[in-house]
Amino acid sequence: MPEGHLFRLYINSDSQSSIKENIDAFLKERLGTAYTLEVVDIKEGIEKARNDSVFVAPTLIKIFPPPKKRIIGDLSSKDRALLVLGI
Repeated sequence: MPEGHLFRLYINSDSQSSIKENIDAFLKERLGTAYTLEVVDIKEGIEKARNDSVFVAPTLIKIFPPPKKRIIGDLSSKDRALLVLGI
């Protein structure tokens, strides 16, 4: 079991390279250092994307602690992210 929160961010590296930095800064502001952000390029991690039922990028998934929650598409609203992810 991971300590803190575990998130997986699926991106398309061709068009969404700044999303990782924005999400990382948001999580650090909210959770300090008690999280891990795994970034997966949807083109290179297609098997992992299939296992997580991800077909659209960007998608942010809170893996741990349960329950698993996800945000698909626009990740710019911090308030929406807090509500959906339950953090």
